[in-house]
Amino acid sequence: MKRFFKLFLTIFIGIVFGLLLAEAALRLMPGLVLPNKAIICKKNKEGFRDIDHKLKALQGVLRIVFIGDSYTKGWGVDNQQTFAVMTPKLLAARIKPRQVEGFNFGQGGPMSSLTCSS
Repeated sequence: MKRFFKLFLTIFIGIVFGLLLAEAALRLMPGLVLPNKAIICKKNKEGFRDIDHKLKALQGVLRIVFIGDSYTKGWGVDNQQTFAVMTPKLLAARIKPRQVEGFNFGQGGPMSSLTCSS
């Protein structure tokens, strides 16, 4: 029993220390964008964090779909900083003159859905 208690205490102290260290690192990192910062976040008419797209693509336009969680949605960053917006721009620069269009279908948890307006 004494050995179990010692192991439990060691794990508990390690977790608490790790959490405190992570909290201190997050608060002291310069330039870190935290979710409570005022960000530009708008939803399209379908309810996704994206612009409104036409149903049919123009001739020669490559379309990419981004499906995922709050990281895909881009929780905590401006719309223009999401990888669903940045990736098509970078890809279009490499495969000129072809246009690339990205669709952001990311869905976060209940907290991330509160940050976007329609």
